[in-house]
Amino acid sequence: MVIDKNSEIQCGCGKYGCFETFASMKKLKPHLPEVPEEYINNLLIGINNLKNIFAPEVICLGGSVSYYEKLFKNELPDNIKFAKLKNDAGIIGAAFLESFLAK
Repeated sequence: MVIDKNSEIQCGCGKYGCFETFASMKKLKPHLPEVPEEYINNLLIGINNLKNIFAPEVICLGGSVSYYEKLFKNELPDNIKFAKLKNDAGIIGAAFLESFLAK
């Protein structure tokens, strides 16, 4: 998903201005333990794009970024949550989905 159509920064996918380029864990790690305002702004641009498409009640951030929930303090809206299962959330969810679909 492109969040900056004027960007000159190329993503691994070959496009320019991708969400992953500006709001990935790779982009955040060099700044830890701080979370730059620019990172939060880019993260929110991407999340707002997803909210406009899918209209979810809640957005859950999983993967590596979920380990740094405390660093985000109160910078994110209340409807953005961090995965309690951290990096394992996706695989556990996939296993649950398989058993749910088998019914």
